[in-house]
Amino acid sequence: ICHNEPVQPFCRPRKRISCFPDQRKWISRKDAKCGAVTMKGSEKKLTDMYVCQIHMTEDRIQELSIGD
Repeated sequence: ICHNEPVQPFCRPRKRISCFPDQRKWISRKDAKCGAVTMKGSEKKLTDMYVCQIHMTEDRIQELSIGD
């Protein structure tokens, strides 16, 4: 996710390569905590999963912004 559009401003070329392992670890932690993104499940389960994904993504954006 450090390679293109939405996160690119936070992954400058000199940092891009080092960003991949951390990003992969973060995705694994996010999926473990929130559940992997899916369209299967009850409305409550899907809502909880998407809200969790959104909050973790917002937190990650802040982490990457501060680290710049």
